[in-house]
Amino acid sequence: MSKITTKKQLSLGLFVTIAIVLTIGLVYYLGTQKQWFGDNIKAYTYFYNVSGLQPGNTVRFSGINIGTVESIRLASDSSVRAELILSKEAAGFIKVDSKAMIESDGLMGNKVVSITAGSVNAPGISDKDTLESKSPVNLDQVINSFKSTSDNANELTNNLR
Repeated sequence: MSKITTKKQLSLGLFVTIAIVLTIGLVYYLGTQKQWFGDNIKAYTYFYNVSGLQPGNTVRFSGINIGTVESIRLASDSSVRAELILSKEAAGFIKVDSKAMIESDGLMGNKVVSITAGSVNAPGISDKDTLESKSPVNLDQVINSFKSTSDNANELTNNLR
């Protein structure tokens, strides 16, 4: 009977060890994705329309993931403040005249904040600086514009007949 008990104890110990290793790995993975570890700074930007942006979405600079959107709050009746957590290393390349804009990430429509490069001579941002924003492209306006152009082309071809 002691052989069975020893085998059960070894199985239980192995299971607990694997569970602990997986938990640590998951915390580390999520921490690196959400910028929980390392030196970070906060930056703010204001948008008139966040177009589906949510806390936890990615912040990119030159196509590289450098942070996450920490929170989105109403700043006034016409603007929304997004709080960004950026890695301090990448923030050294972001200039005070850089602009933040909301873009779609792929076909599924996930939103990301994309930060453009500023001028070379401008100073870098520091903790709790505010970045200017660009209005996101409204897909409904593009479709309406395309419909209007299509209607005009249709009318033109009918007149040519």
